[in-house]
Amino acid sequence: MYSAFLIQGLAAHLSAKRSALERLDRYRLRLRKAEEDLRHKEHKRCVVADALKKANAEDKSLIGENKSVRTDEEGANKRAAEQERQLAAAKEKIKSLGTRLGKPLAPATKSAKQACYTLRPALYVLGARAEGAPGDDGTAFDFSEWM
Repeated sequence: MYSAFLIQGLAAHLSAKRSALERLDRYRLRLRKAEEDLRHKEHKRCVVADALKKANAEDKSLIGENKSVRTDEEGANKRAAEQERQLAAAKEKIKSLGTRLGKPLAPATKSAKQACYTLRPALYVLGARAEGAPGDDGTAFDFSEWM
């Protein structure tokens, strides 16, 4: 009887030990799975961090390019404004020269036009064509170059 109690006690002890070992194996399996998940998540975090670093570097590069483009654009705008100012000044100067020089040249222009009107029919009668002759709005210089 003593041995039956002993066997029964050993069996209960072995059963409890087996149950504890099975629970321990389940905990170890869950621990391994949790560690794998952690490694996988860490890998994902590294990939995302690398992508973020690349995006930040590209962003900084684009900001630098944008500043460069804005600087170039501002320089081009300044040059264009200066050219517009110079063009307006040149037009004004031409206008003032035209009004100053236009009055003395009016008789010469009229005379050149008269000569042109006389020469055209004469050339036509002679069989020549008066191609390239300036029109009524031509200047004295145009008429003198044509003759």
